[in-house]
Amino acid sequence: MGFRSGGVLVIIALIIVVECSTQTRPHPSPLRLQIRALPQQVSVGDELVLSYRLTNTGPVTLETCFTFKNGYSLWGGMSVKQSVSAVDHPGCVEMVSIAPQQSLEWSSTIALPDVGHGAARLAGWVEIAMPGTCDAHGCDQETIRSSEEAIIIRARQETPPRPLRSKSRRSSYPAPRLAGDGSF
Repeated sequence: MGFRSGGVLVIIALIIVVECSTQTRPHPSPLRLQIRALPQQVSVGDELVLSYRLTNTGPVTLETCFTFKNGYSLWGGMSVKQSVSAVDHPGCVEMVSIAPQQSLEWSSTIALPDVGHGAARLAGWVEIAMPGTCDAHGCDQETIRSSEEAIIIRARQETPPRPLRSKSRRSSYPAPRLAGDGSF
């Protein structure tokens, strides 16, 4: 009898663990993220301004919380570069309210990493905290990703060397003039 009740407790515990770990949102987030890079043609090492826009596409005002954990992924012909944040369990930094069809915008400036020359793709992401889920270890988060933006990475233009100057002698005498009568 002792074995049976112990087995039942194990089964109940497994059901609770599986149920809690597989919970998902009943519907997708109404938040949409867009990213825009300016300029869209840039060389490695140049400054690139990344503009983010987070829009509430749903019918109700959303109360959410920024963790200020956001970044980008950049795919080029040679490699992939990403911004990485070291915060494991970010907390709520700023509560925001986003009305239906309204947007929040911000930007950051980066030095363009070397991912090769030519066509590249850029995507952004932002992490928001779920209100009411924060504790001493941080908050439950949701990552909102943008669609990809195309940019062109040009080869870095090297500054051409200055031409060598020839050392010519200049006379300190005035330029000769023709005299009207042919005499000196």
